[in-house]
Amino acid sequence: MLRSLFTLTLMIFFLGVSCVEAKTFTGRVTKISGNNTQISIVSTIEKSEQTFDISDRNFKVTVNRRPGSVTDVSVGDLVTIFTSPTGQAQRLYKIDTAPSTSDKPANSSGSKTEMKSNATEKTSESQWTQFLGPDRKNRSPETGLLKSWPQNGPKLLWTARNLGEGYSAVSLGNGK
Repeated sequence: MLRSLFTLTLMIFFLGVSCVEAKTFTGRVTKISGNNTQISIVSTIEKSEQTFDISDRNFKVTVNRRPGSVTDVSVGDLVTIFTSPTGQAQRLYKIDTAPSTSDKPANSSGSKTEMKSNATEKTSESQWTQFLGPDRKNRSPETGLLKSWPQNGPKLLWTARNLGEGYSAVSLGNGK
């Protein structure tokens, strides 16, 4: 009797422990304590606010896939907090959604460099030198496909029949 009671108590304990899971919490930062030991976040899904203790020395911050610190996070930032099974915050992950002006490379020459548009380049008929055509819009600047084969047109070199169902088409390039 005592043995079965012990076994039952042990099973209930392990079932209770197995229900505890680590969680993630994504939202916007609303408050950061002055000594950077607590952070409050409003969930983007549930619209509820939760405060996390971030004073643990093992707490890690990642900003734009690089190691950072709590000082790199400010009110209004979109962050994800990863917690342990006990609810203790372990990691904060932040990705800037808008590039900052400091991330833009400076033009050292001081003059603007103009890029040539591929749409203005002359390409031979039916030659697409890059993916999706000369201007990458998947549209041919040529006259388009023929509705019917002309009587005095070039001789037929090959045909494709009984290809079956598929999600692409036959393509040719450079005479192949």
